[in-house]
Amino acid sequence: KQAMLDQRRQERQNQDGSQQPTPPRRPPDAISNGIDPGQQKEQQDRRSQARSIRIQGRQPSVASQPGAQARGISTGHSEAQNVKQTMLNQVHSGRGQQHRQQQEQQKQYGTSPRAQRPPNQPNMPGMGGMPPPNQNYAQQPQPMMGMPPAAAAGYPPAAQQAYGQPNMHGKGMPPPSQNYAQLPPQQQQMHHQPPPNANIEMSQILHNKEANFAQQRAAASEMQQLERDLAVKSTDIPTDSDLPNQPPASNDHSVVEPQSRSLPPIGGGDVQPREEGPPTETSPVVDSSTPTGGAVENGGIEAFVADTGVEALKVDTVMSEREEEEVDNLKRRRLLCRIGGILCLSSIAIIVAVVVVFAGGSGSGGGGDAADPTESPTSAPTASPTLQLLGDFRGVLEGFYDDKALFETAFSSTTSPQYRAAAWATQESTATFDANHPRLLSRYALAAFYFATGGDNWLECGRGSTVCAVGEWLDDGNECDWFAIDCDDDNVVTRLFFPPSDGLGNNLVGTLPYELALLSGLNFILIELNEKLTGTIPTSWSPRMSSLTYLSLHDNAISGTFPSLIVADNPFLKTIDFGFNKFKGSLSGLGVVSQSLESLLLVGNEFTGTIPSGINQLEALVTLELHDNDLSGSIPPELYDLTNLRLLHLYNNPKMNGKLSEDIIQWSEMQNLRLENTGIGGELPVNLFNVTELQFLVLSNAQFSGTIPEEIYQMTSLREARFDNNKFSGPIPDTLPLLVPVGNSVLNGLRLHGNDIVGTIPQIVCDAIGTARLDLKELTADCATDPPEVECSCCTCF
Repeated sequence: KQAMLDQRRQERQNQDGSQQPTPPRRPPDAISNGIDPGQQKEQQDRRSQARSIRIQGRQPSVASQPGAQARGISTGHSEAQNVKQTMLNQVHSGRGQQHRQQQEQQKQYGTSPRAQRPPNQPNMPGMGGMPPPNQNYAQQPQPMMGMPPAAAAGYPPAAQQAYGQPNMHGKGMPPPSQNYAQLPPQQQQMHHQPPPNANIEMSQILHNKEANFAQQRAAASEMQQLERDLAVKSTDIPTDSDLPNQPPASNDHSVVEPQSRSLPPIGGGDVQPREEGPPTETSPVVDSSTPTGGAVENGGIEAFVADTGVEALKVDTVMSEREEEEVDNLKRRRLLCRIGGILCLSSIAIIVAVVVVFAGGSGSGGGGDAADPTESPTSAPTASPTLQLLGDFRGVLEGFYDDKALFETAFSSTTSPQYRAAAWATQESTATFDANHPRLLSRYALAAFYFATGGDNWLECGRGSTVCAVGEWLDDGNECDWFAIDCDDDNVVTRLFFPPSDGLGNNLVGTLPYELALLSGLNFILIELNEKLTGTIPTSWSPRMSSLTYLSLHDNAISGTFPSLIVADNPFLKTIDFGFNKFKGSLSGLGVVSQSLESLLLVGNEFTGTIPSGINQLEALVTLELHDNDLSGSIPPELYDLTNLRLLHLYNNPKMNGKLSEDIIQWSEMQNLRLENTGIGGELPVNLFNVTELQFLVLSNAQFSGTIPEEIYQMTSLREARFDNNKFSGPIPDTLPLLVPVGNSVLNGLRLHGNDIVGTIPQIVCDAIGTARLDLKELTADCATDPPEVECSCCTCF
């Protein structure tokens, strides 16, 4: 290696002193154009410097190499691709002519694989042209190094002298048929034949250059793959083996010296400059050692360059039929996707609009339009509409709760009936209304009642129930169509009634919620026979239920004291039935003013104390049932002031005492008087028998005494008279037959046993039993004793 280096150093010194340096090999057109040798030397130095940089892996950018311009290349990536495609098409178009030239050369030089290359063509990187083995190198014409004979012919002598120059990698090789020593000195100087002992070193150099070239090709292939991934579709660039060497372009335009492969100039021959517009900015020459069309470090495409600047050509995008078809298909798919998306969104909008219209406007009366949409969209994202409606609705509800603590307690848990009802009304139900809409408030109140009384376990018409003859609760239809609900023509709820069915209620379990008071139009409530319906009557019902006329909670398990405010604050309330519940306490609450209450039924509870004297303020009272409690005391005188009273039941209060007053005459319209099983007694007032409208007089098992007055015959409307088990005495009234008028008797029963009455029942009475004259079904007397106290042939004897 050292010997070879010394020899090369000596050759350079001899060359510098010879005053006739071998000019560097240039393209024929450059030599023929008369380029100054000094300028050629400067350009050769620049190429050597670029080659060194390339070997070290620091490829300079195109813009960093002054003095040269790129021909047929644009700065854009897509234009570079188009240039490559155009060049590639030109290469393919010229293959036919090249193939014919190669066939002629094969006939001339032989058919061996190595002879298929024209003489002096580079057969591999770093090698000079090799003559065919069957011919002497001296017998052949000696054209320019690296060019086919046809290409070298016609060049001037000065250009042909470049034959002995080093090829593109600087290694000229003598023909194998000649001895290196036999060559002229000038050719020996050009070929730089290494000494025999340097063969091993030369092989190593050639191997390294082959490896270098392979790496460059691999980098180019990788960059091409990256470009394809970036959707810049182009045809594959042929490899070195696919492209034959091409002759240089003629005319006056500079061309790029071919490197590892040669491509024809753009356009197939002469390069024509642009005719219109100013010359475009061109790029400096790039390293000539880089394979043409290879990839550079910045991701661009390396183009053919020339030492002298030429204008960049205008190029258009060239796509194959397959690429055009793919682009068209992509456009069609995008168009179909847009059309499908528009149709889908339109369908959804139509469906939502139909659901809102029908859900909000269904039901009788057509009342209650759905909430109007906002006039314009908000400028920023808002909360979910249902969540926002729930929040707004809670704000509305708070104003209906007089007790704020009650409101906070009701909504303190998501499992409370109130929260569940609000969530259903604003989120689960498809019927949507504005937060202030009265129907939304009604649906909320009914849903609160449903959840508070265990609606999912009702015997009939609960949510999802299979036993329901009419509309089930909490469906998306109009609430007026639900079971046990009645509405007026404006979809205002007016009646809530759960009547007994086969002696059973509807299995309501829980408590009565306050929210029923929100039904401002509710005037009728009937909830009966639910033994697990407990709790008290909400006190807040009284001021809210201003339309209530009928309130029946008969036979449940409701407790507490009598809600007097229910009576006082409801001016239209006519009937209260709290019978057979678990109310306790006194009846002092009855001392309130009411001009509407007609029926008061408090039977079967645990009320104690006396009947309040203020009861006469219930001046419209017609029916008063206080039996089966634990009342005490006597009948207050104020009770006789209720002149409209027609029914008075005080039975089964054994602690009550006293006697009837002659003021009983004020009950002129009394039809039903029952005082059995009490401590009330004494002699019967004569005015009692002047109450001619009296139909039922039941005084059994009391403390009455004295005789039965003869005035009994005046009670012509009497249907049943029970005087049994008292302390009556004396004879049977002689006027008794007068109770049997001819053809028009209404007396059905007469009980006289259990007293000290004596005498005989008139036979006329016995003869009339079972006939049209007397439909008497029950007649009792103390006739079973011996001797009998009362003689009777038709009595049931005791």
